[in-house]
Amino acid sequence: MGVLAARLYPKHWRERAGGALWMRLTNEISYLKLAGAMALVGAVAGAALSFPQRYVSAAAIRITPLTNPAEPLNRAEAAMRVGSRAAVLTDLALSRGVLRKAVARFDLYPEERRRIPLEDVMERMRHDLELRPLRAASNDGAAVFQLTFEYPERDRAQAAVHWLASQLEEASAGLNGREEDDWQIWARGLTDREIRAAVLRAPPALGEQVEVLERASMPAPAAGPRRWAFVAAGLGAGLLLGLLAASAIRRPGWMLKMAAFALSGAALAAAASFLIPDRYTSAAVMLIRPPLDAKRWYGARGAVPVAERVRQIADEVLSSGSLAEIILRPSLDLYAKQRRRSSMQSVIAGMRDRDVRIAMRGSPPDCTFEISFTYNDPLTAQMVVRELIDRIMEANFDDIRVRAAGASPEFRSLLECKMGENLEMYLPPTRPEDATSPNRPAIGGTGFAGGIVLGAVVLEIRRRTAMAARPAPSVS
Repeated sequence: MGVLAARLYPKHWRERAGGALWMRLTNEISYLKLAGAMALVGAVAGAALSFPQRYVSAAAIRITPLTNPAEPLNRAEAAMRVGSRAAVLTDLALSRGVLRKAVARFDLYPEERRRIPLEDVMERMRHDLELRPLRAASNDGAAVFQLTFEYPERDRAQAAVHWLASQLEEASAGLNGREEDDWQIWARGLTDREIRAAVLRAPPALGEQVEVLERASMPAPAAGPRRWAFVAAGLGAGLLLGLLAASAIRRPGWMLKMAAFALSGAALAAAASFLIPDRYTSAAVMLIRPPLDAKRWYGARGAVPVAERVRQIADEVLSSGSLAEIILRPSLDLYAKQRRRSSMQSVIAGMRDRDVRIAMRGSPPDCTFEISFTYNDPLTAQMVVRELIDRIMEANFDDIRVRAAGASPEFRSLLECKMGENLEMYLPPTRPEDATSPNRPAIGGTGFAGGIVLGAVVLEIRRRTAMAARPAPSVS
């Protein structure tokens, strides 16, 4: 019926309408061709980006649990101790101090260091480093781990792994050396001749022996990136750009207005980000070691899990009274502006929820936990972390002193020889060099996206308003 009705119109009208329809279809096809071409270019570019080769160098590290031959460990205990030492070594390898030294020593990630903060560069290196089990535990409980580092340059990948493996070996030897010294003190402090004779006949070797079997392998090509993911991402980005280009050709005025909104949003967001003060994070790592003789140390009280012990200390150090003393310390004078506007309890709550953190990192028996504080001045952030460490040590000492009053001679002997539950510094507080926030590129990107959304809404409202104000066509 539609075709028959169309034939009732004059021939010249039908030819003009058909030409307009054909032109419209041709234009739409041209736009689709442009979008398709851009999508193809994006896919090719994505494939090209996936091809830069990266190399992996690896070091083999064997961890063997060392114990008193008179009291051998079972396989479960040995596996737990090996896993604990591997966790401690992983924490060390990924710590800010070690990563910062590695980046500076081998001039790693030079391009990234020019574009992004050092904290983000170290996060990138954490992603490229890995310490993973290589072989299962043998009969003596020893297990082999592999430390790998992936990097675009062969020589630097190998040199960095060689240095990191040495750092881990030295750190583990330092821990064992302190434990061996404690054993000597313990042996000298014993009064029971039979126990002392047994110790002297079979000197107990605490800790785990960390031996680097292979310092750094010749770098091998890393497993290629997921090129199909790069191709798909390039395809999608090219298609989006093609559609935007087609829209710009088809509706240049509308696209210019949208671009103005987007750029204005990005500029306003970027400018506003500079009103946000830079914030710096300082962090330290402490090691908590279980007592040498848990039965004598805990007695009828019963053993306290390490995670629970850290939580108890954190609750005391982060109590309202403790944090108020830190805030009001004249050398720190924290949150001066906030204290003028809000109550002390509100300031303390904000500090506890946002800026200060005490969190477990390792696993039993030797566990590490991190103390960090974020503030708008790097030196102050470092000083607060030192103050928190002092309070942690003081809280631990006060708890032990209370327990020592009226305790058994065995407990006091362990305490005097420092063979009880010990807290010690593992990694000292860092001096932040780069701000951890605000993330200005992300803020600018958010403003750009917000400008697009706002522009679309405003232009759509204006279009509908204009259509509503347009006079209705007259009917003759």
